[in-house]
Amino acid sequence: MGALLTLGDELGARGYFDRAPILEIVYHLRNGMAHDNRFNIDDRGRKRLQSMPPITALRP
Repeated sequence: MGALLTLGDELGARGYFDRAPILEIVYHLRNGMAHDNRFNIDDRGRKRLQSMPPITALRP
């Protein structure tokens, strides 16, 4: 858990959250962990999620 928090903090501090889907996952997981494993998706969060493409299965 500490590594994910650190990764999220470092990416945010350096402006690396460019809305790439993999970084969006890191962003949301980091925030959930930092807030007692709870997600509170507000209007701002909904708009952010709506701008993302649908999740698709990764193929090897």
